[in-house]
Amino acid sequence: MKATAYVRVSSGSQSTAMQRARIRAVSRARGDNIVQWFSEKVSAGKLERTELGRVRELARQGQIRKLYVYKLDRVCRSGARDMLNVIHEFRSYGCTLVSCDDPFNLEDGPVRDMVIGVLGAVAQMELQQIRERQAAARARATTWGRPRRLTEGNLRQIRELRRQRGLWGGQMMTVREIAVKLKIPKSTVARALSQKGESDAAPKPAKKRVRAPLSQ
Repeated sequence: MKATAYVRVSSGSQSTAMQRARIRAVSRARGDNIVQWFSEKVSAGKLERTELGRVRELARQGQIRKLYVYKLDRVCRSGARDMLNVIHEFRSYGCTLVSCDDPFNLEDGPVRDMVIGVLGAVAQMELQQIRERQAAARARATTWGRPRRLTEGNLRQIRELRRQRGLWGGQMMTVREIAVKLKIPKSTVARALSQKGESDAAPKPAKKRVRAPLSQ
């Protein structure tokens, strides 16, 4: 039977090769031939996507009778309701949806909708976790990045902290303690303090100048 496949990844740096290979293997085992592919690189947080929209329209027109996807979360990650709706939509058009790597059959069954609903909720939670990790990574990159130039406010803050008592009972905070507190590199703190002669290094003793004896 002729069939269609839809593959999706979230970013331009990712590849659909693994999804395509899996779909080809499963479709051949079922005796189906993939005659057209739809692929896009976009988040599944919303159903309104260009390539998925084309697939839905062709299915509505009766031009797609069987649609292969790697997993249902390639189609939808926006919650159980959206996932159930899109699956029922394909079925109402007479289009069979085949998921290659989900551990259940999408055909009719007493617990089918319940399982799909749970899977949709899990996919939505995973998407939220991905977004939270990405936001945290961006925040760390912004916070810990070395500033190109210390402002007068940065210098004043570093010097004020320097005058505070250190964590281990020292007379003043160390370069490391200041760096941890301000979340900036130690080298930046040391550079700022060295401008005022306040680095952690002990001052080097002045070299004694030896005068050469007068020639006779």
